[in-house]
Amino acid sequence: MKMKLLITGASGFIGSRFISSRKDRYELIEVSLRNTAVDDIDLITAEAVVHLAGLAHQFDAIDESEYFRVNRDLTVELARKAKEEGVRQFIYISSTKVYGDGEDDVFYNEFSDCVPTDPYGWSKLEAERELKLLDSEEFTVSIIRPPLVYGPGVKGNLLLFMKLARLPIPLPFKGVNNNRAMVYVDNLISLIDKLIDKRMSGTYTLTDSNRISTEDLIREIRLQRWKKAYLFRLPRFLMWPLKRIKPSIFQRLYGSFNVNCEHTLETLGYANPYSFKEGIAAMVQHFSEERGI
Repeated sequence: MKMKLLITGASGFIGSRFISSRKDRYELIEVSLRNTAVDDIDLITAEAVVHLAGLAHQFDAIDESEYFRVNRDLTVELARKAKEEGVRQFIYISSTKVYGDGEDDVFYNEFSDCVPTDPYGWSKLEAERELKLLDSEEFTVSIIRPPLVYGPGVKGNLLLFMKLARLPIPLPFKGVNNNRAMVYVDNLISLIDKLIDKRMSGTYTLTDSNRISTEDLIREIRLQRWKKAYLFRLPRFLMWPLKRIKPSIFQRLYGSFNVNCEHTLETLGYANPYSFKEGIAAMVQHFSEERGI
């Protein structure tokens, strides 16, 4: 018999991919926390909860308390109910934003100090702390801190990169030797499978590679679909004004966020089934098909 999983956030980027790719592996119960109160959720028959729902980082101003209501309070409420009703495992998708904005020369892992710099990161970290208090022999709490997740149907920064890469002009990313930790959505889902199979508690990270630069990303996107990268090196004297005037944009384009996931790989005996190149190819193909290009 298939294992019965309750999934929150099934309509989101990761959730929809999980549903479509794992419908034959598990018996899936989809729940929307937007439309259903936690008290009304029937967890009696579920063996595990995969909690993907949450309030993502918003660039538009919102009430900070909303991050904590959704990402911390609803999460803990759901986990407590799951434990009370005999669910054996609770898998929580947190974020590397619990580490803060990142320093160019630091590699973050499961044991790194967490110093969030915004309400999103704090809400995720506080949820983690509350969940760990619920962990027991009968109720396994598994926490994953993914960096930027990409793949077919991605939105946010990666969608902007896709649109940027499609422009028929040279782009100023040659020689950008930074490192942006990223993970292909199907690799993240495979890690969830592994945690379910082993029913292991703890905190885990995952990346596709220890070194992916902005140049690597743009080059691979363009090569997958448009065959030529067309990159040039931006003079340093033009980079500093951007860093001073638009530091957040500069950081996304030229800064680094490093993650080392060796402990996760060794502890679980896990290896990503897909390469960075395969993940980018799937993302580009979906992007192209959606737009008929």
